Amino acid sequence: MPIAVTIDFECWPQVLWRRAAGQELSVGGAGLARQTDHMLDWLAGHEVRATVFVLGMTARAWPNLVRRIASAGHEIAAHGDRHERVYHQSATRFREDTQRARDLLADLLGVRPSGYRAAEFSVTRDRRATVYETLVELGFTYDASVFPIAHRRYGIADAARGPEVVAHGRLVSLPAATVALGAVRLPVAGGGYFRVTPAPLLCAAVQRLDAEGLPAVLYFHPYEFDDRGPQLDLPTPLRRVWPRWHQVAQSLGRARVLPRLAAVLRLGLPRSTLGELAQATIERLKP
Repeated sequence: MPIAVTIDFECWPQVLWRRAAGQELSVGGAGLARQTDHMLDWLAGHEVRATVFVLGMTARAWPNLVRRIASAGHEIAAHGDRHERVYHQSATRFREDTQRARDLLADLLGVRPSGYRAAEFSVTRDRRATVYETLVELGFTYDASVFPIAHRRYGIADAARGPEVVAHGRLVSLPAATVALGAVRLPVAGGGYFRVTPAPLLCAAVQRLDAEGLPAVLYFHPYEFDDRGPQLDLPTPLRRVWPRWHQVAQSLGRARVLPRLAAVLRLGLPRSTLGELAQATIERLKP
């Protein structure tokens, strides 16, 4: 089964500025440009075509970076527009936010994105059906918003751990990678989980997924491809409002992410974009 490398393409200073000040500003551009350079170089050097979930307000501020990613052969998908958790949005606001991101990327690249991922994996059990219905109505063919674990901020503990066709056969759900140990599900897909888990354990987890016939859907962020911590690119006002503990947590283990991802890729498993994985799922489930 394939390894799917996905990137949530967002600018941390921009996201934090909107949360702190309620404004959408073009801040942190130099840091994001540097991170994009490192990301594209690393992916090319390891022969990886990634699925890149682009945040709408980031694309608005730095459209040239999004075009560069697409020109490098990576799949562009939607990450919403303003990085709001789905369960904090009304159904109408979710639709407007998602449609705005879809249309922006379509205008920017000349093709509508077929995939979607909610901010912070925030599609929860009570919103799943209506979110899927909206995504189908907006023309999406797959969703990568579900983390099949129990977590205080996100997750659906009993969701399928592998690809499934949902919304009456009209949408493919591609969940983030987890390993089951009895009744316990261990997250290994990315973020803090990937930053603190030793490479041998990550490799063993991916091999176990393969043995189960499940793909390894992994996720990363641009700053994890950088040699500088994300806090170094913060404007002075943001440094004052972003808690120090959060800055430390965001950088914990960051320098070990790429060596660990390289070790996982050396397992020699096939690689896939999520669009390709969604199509393969549909083909596999055909009668």
